[in-house]
Amino acid sequence: MALGLYSTPHEDNEFTLLNAFSITFDGRVGGILNRKIYLRNDNTSLWYSDITIYPHDIISPDVTDNSLSGWYWKLAKRDLVPTPEEWGLVDPGNTLNINENIGSGIKGDINTFIPIWVQVKIPRGQAVQAIKDILLRIDSTENFI
Repeated sequence: MALGLYSTPHEDNEFTLLNAFSITFDGRVGGILNRKIYLRNDNTSLWYSDITIYPHDIISPDVTDNSLSGWYWKLAKRDLVPTPEEWGLVDPGNTLNINENIGSGIKGDINTFIPIWVQVKIPRGQAVQAIKDILLRIDSTENFI
């Protein structure tokens, strides 16, 4: 396999097409959701460098980067939930640079779960809808052991 995102720091909780990362809002009142997920390598014969993660709307960028007034996704790498002030320093639709390798040329690391916080904001007064076109995209350099 490769790098994956997990709901908890356990190898059996990877998000997949059948077990997707999902959130639910009441669009009438809107709101902000903070959710912790984890990045992990699941292949002992690979290690990863130059890792970035970003929200990607496959239809248009409006829902992730605040260009559609009030909607956004933000990402932060840390153990504890960022404070409102810390979230304020993160640009909507940001690309998160992990700034560390997962594994090395000697060994593929399958035990490290890197914590990532996702903040999603939906403005109030939204029509009932199911938005299913947003991905958390992982780009990296994949290296063989």
